[in-house]
Amino acid sequence: MSYTLDIGDDVQEQIAALPTAPLHALAEAMVVLEITPWSGPSLHAGNPEGAVRNLPFGGLGMVTYLIVQDRYEVQLLIVTWAG
Repeated sequence: MSYTLDIGDDVQEQIAALPTAPLHALAEAMVVLEITPWSGPSLHAGNPEGAVRNLPFGGLGMVTYLIVQDRYEVQLLIVTWAG
């Protein structure tokens, strides 16, 4: 079963501010989140089973997200790009 992505207004603004180059890599990361969101490492090393996780993309980007397992939903919290 695939997960639904919840992309709030704040994250949509962060995505809109990205340069064109990383958008393809971000789209690939979103597919990963829909299929295997638990593959990203936990945000807190002391809690490896935690639901708040990070997934790098495009070499310089990071998506921070929350997995809501009982609803099969991934809530995108922050999209950052260091390039």
